[in-house]
Amino acid sequence: MKEILLFFLLPVVVCQQSFFIAKKTYADCTQTQFFDSATLTCVACPANSGTTAAKPNECKCNKGFKTSYTLASSVLALTCTECPTGQAMSLDGTACYSCGSGASLDASSGHCTCDNSGEVLQEQNAAGVFEASVSCSPCDSTKTANAQSDKCISCPLDLALPNTNQCTCTVSNTIDDVCFAESQSLSAETTVTRAGQQISSALFASNLISSYQKCLDGKDSVACNFLANLCVLQLSSSSGSACSLLAQVQTGRQPLTTIQSWREQLPWIILSQTDYQSLSTYAGIEKVFDYQSSLNIAIATYSVNGTYLGLQKGTGGLLQLCKLYDNHLDKLWSFGAPVKQTCTIKVENSGDTKFLDLYLEDDDKLYPLPVITSCDSSCSATVNSELQYTRRIFTADTISNTDYARALTSLTFTTEITEEGKILPPKVQAVYGDVSSVEGAFFDAAFELKYERSSGTAEEQWKIVLGVLVGVFFFISLILFISWNRRNGTMMLDGTMIIKFLLAILDGLAWAMFVTSASFAIYWFFAKNSVDPGQLPEDQSTLFITVTVLAFVFKFVNVIHIVLDQSYADVFFIDWERERPIAEGDQSMKKTTASKISIWRTILAANEWSEIQTTRKTSITLQLFVVIFLLEVLNFDDYGCTTPSQSPAFKFNCENDAQRQDSLYLRAGLAMIVYGATALGQFIINRLIISMFFNPILNFVDLLSVMNVSLFTLTHKQFGYYAHGKSVHGRADTDMLDLQNCLRREANGQTGTRGLEPGQDITTFEIKVTTEFRQYYDTFYRAAMVGNTMGAGNEDEHNKSQVESYRRLNTFLQKFFMHGLPSLKMQFNSKGLIEKFLDIEFSTQPQPVVSDLYRDQRGETIGNALFYGNESHLVVFEILAFVVFDIAFTSFILSAVITYVLSQIIRFLRQTLARRNLSSRTMIDKRFLV
Repeated sequence: MKEILLFFLLPVVVCQQSFFIAKKTYADCTQTQFFDSATLTCVACPANSGTTAAKPNECKCNKGFKTSYTLASSVLALTCTECPTGQAMSLDGTACYSCGSGASLDASSGHCTCDNSGEVLQEQNAAGVFEASVSCSPCDSTKTANAQSDKCISCPLDLALPNTNQCTCTVSNTIDDVCFAESQSLSAETTVTRAGQQISSALFASNLISSYQKCLDGKDSVACNFLANLCVLQLSSSSGSACSLLAQVQTGRQPLTTIQSWREQLPWIILSQTDYQSLSTYAGIEKVFDYQSSLNIAIATYSVNGTYLGLQKGTGGLLQLCKLYDNHLDKLWSFGAPVKQTCTIKVENSGDTKFLDLYLEDDDKLYPLPVITSCDSSCSATVNSELQYTRRIFTADTISNTDYARALTSLTFTTEITEEGKILPPKVQAVYGDVSSVEGAFFDAAFELKYERSSGTAEEQWKIVLGVLVGVFFFISLILFISWNRRNGTMMLDGTMIIKFLLAILDGLAWAMFVTSASFAIYWFFAKNSVDPGQLPEDQSTLFITVTVLAFVFKFVNVIHIVLDQSYADVFFIDWERERPIAEGDQSMKKTTASKISIWRTILAANEWSEIQTTRKTSITLQLFVVIFLLEVLNFDDYGCTTPSQSPAFKFNCENDAQRQDSLYLRAGLAMIVYGATALGQFIINRLIISMFFNPILNFVDLLSVMNVSLFTLTHKQFGYYAHGKSVHGRADTDMLDLQNCLRREANGQTGTRGLEPGQDITTFEIKVTTEFRQYYDTFYRAAMVGNTMGAGNEDEHNKSQVESYRRLNTFLQKFFMHGLPSLKMQFNSKGLIEKFLDIEFSTQPQPVVSDLYRDQRGETIGNALFYGNESHLVVFEILAFVVFDIAFTSFILSAVITYVLSQIIRFLRQTLARRNLSSRTMIDKRFLV
């Protein structure tokens, strides 16, 4: 029954194990406790014993009690036995006797003292047995007086074996002249491996066995720490001789009550993989950290021989391989502020060898920090391939041999944040390297503080968000493709339809990836600079770069698609001017002839249309100037640094180029915020202020009305835009005075409205034509472009025929918009909110029988045929270009230059193709299109 109960209770006990110790110093121990420097705890002394201020880590029997050692469980245990009344303790405290001739009892010390100076107590006879009553006389010839000549020296502790009366050791118990309490069977190597070579070590040869004996038999904390230090010099490898001996000592020791793997009066040096996992995942740290907190690292420091030097703070600079000014040391450990330092150090400047046990300090608790040690390529291949789990590190080994020094070349602290302000114990990684000890030799060193968020689902979150957005934008792209298909009147699957479908999908993917990358980058930017301390998921940087670059590539394809679509649209300017009879010569009263209609109005209209092809709602030049001014001049780029802006270390870490670390996410988020906010600011100013005085689209439409010219353009086979410019005055070819009078009459309301519909002022429309209209239009257009050459005997006849075809096309469009073609009817409609948002027409069939004109209340719809109406696509493309090139070159200035050049190339391509297309479609020489 007990076994069954134990089986169920054991997991509970293990799960409730705490991985911290109470913070203790010498001052915390009472006189009946000694300070164990191996475990940093106060341990009770045996009965009738205590400590002194001079030796707080050693128990000594109280006055009036003699000292004896008994062998129990292979360990010498201290026992204090009270001396009979009237007797004194021997000077070494191991016996009781009476004070005889020439001696008297000193009540303050509890020892016999000689009445006469120059004498020493004769405590033992020639056989080494304590006398029942001691007298003062010179030491026996077999003994030696001590330096003060106040006592005769007896056998050392390691030879004072129980039940023996002589200072000799059994041969079977002696190893390298060191006597053990029991017979030992061991062989310890006294060489060290440096740079792949086995080198003799005087340090190991002189101290390995003796420290092992004192630690094993005497529970000497200093000796145990010395043995542990020798183990650490072998990188805590279980195959090392010192570590093997330490493991043997550990086998016979009882565990501490708080940490099962830590044995009493032994330093906790060698960790199993289970121990390492338990320490690194211990979630019992109660402190809640914020950006004003510091990572309080406490360092238990030991000298080479194991002497405890005290508990130091990490801010003291002991762990900084690359030295800093004192006023920077406290900022270095600011919580949530990553640090990475590199430097070159001379071997002779690496300092004295010290051994360090690392803890996280939280008020009165110390949490042991797990360490992984390894050796770089300068060590042997065997050592280099092994990762050792340990608790102690050393600064630099310049003492184990004279040929090579083993230096700490890299020290990394990695702190995992589990939730808001809660952390796990920082994990430490120490990397060593072997360097020649010749004068002037140097090595490269690195120190790093990293913070990680417990974000095992980061990649899953990426996939979920990206998957949802891809689905949403795929649906939107599908709607846009359907809209294109309806506007194009395509009823059969062909190559063009497949290409358009793929282009629509690519654009949807571009938007989905842009929104995903922008959302995560901007979220992490604000999260990092908010009250929630956390580390960026740099392990997902490859995914972020991939998504962002693909978004840029797909958006680039989309922009080129827009450029080509707009550059090859059908364009025609309808001239409403009529021929008027004019007087000719002296026969003006009798004979008249029709005047010729001026082509200059059409040329002016085409030239204005050409000029606004690349007009936008934002200025790329102003945009990049403001962005670079904010980022580089006002130093907004400092917020791309991994150190949060609320951290005391922000200025030190982010304004120092040598110290600064930038994050891919923060730079991308900062770039998107600054670029997007600047573009939005330009857009708002343009809409609220500039457009009130200068609107290129409305100005162009007004100019058409003054010139008595309309614009008709088809961006799709059966869909396009119409700007009605038929003058309310009936003419435009007139002199200045007549023009001013016409405009004044219109301003005074003495004319009709400009709108295409009677009594309406709406002059711009979206138009969806029927298949029959398109066929008529193509017939007239081909005739105008090619000309009827049948019967033409020369170029003049050809040109006349071509111009006549052009006039017929002009007349055809005039009649169509004036409802003069009974077979080609049209009707006026207004789009609904959803139709406007999705840019689709729901009110018509795929093959309509009546052409539809959709009213444009704002008058800017024709901007969709220009860059002006595609601002969002261009801004997103520029943002992605700016971010992608900054990822590639880590330079905002260089990425701005590349973005500007790329934008100008696209603008030049659009302008050049538009001029060529406009010249071809309108028969206007491109030299007029300046």
